Amino acid sequence: MINRSSSSRPGPTPSRSSSEALRLQAQAEAERRRRARGEGNAPPLSFTEFIARVNPRYQFYRQCQELIAVLQRVADDELRRVIIFLPARY
Repeated sequence: MINRSSSSRPGPTPSRSSSEALRLQAQAEAERRRRARGEGNAPPLSFTEFIARVNPRYQFYRQCQELIAVLQRVADDELRRVIIFLPARY
């Protein structure tokens, strides 16, 4: 008969090598994310470019284009305050 008690099996024990492997894996993931964001390589996307990249099928209606233009000016620090008026159910 085979003894299958938990005390007879060696369990995984945290070691210096596994913690080092986790640290290296975390550093690699952080580097991958930094490169994916394009930090320092390219200028940031405009709001229109961002929408087109996230949802290529998005239709830019006239009122949306006007709103995007104003919000882009806010993001570019050209405007500090904005009030937007829309009719009901627009």
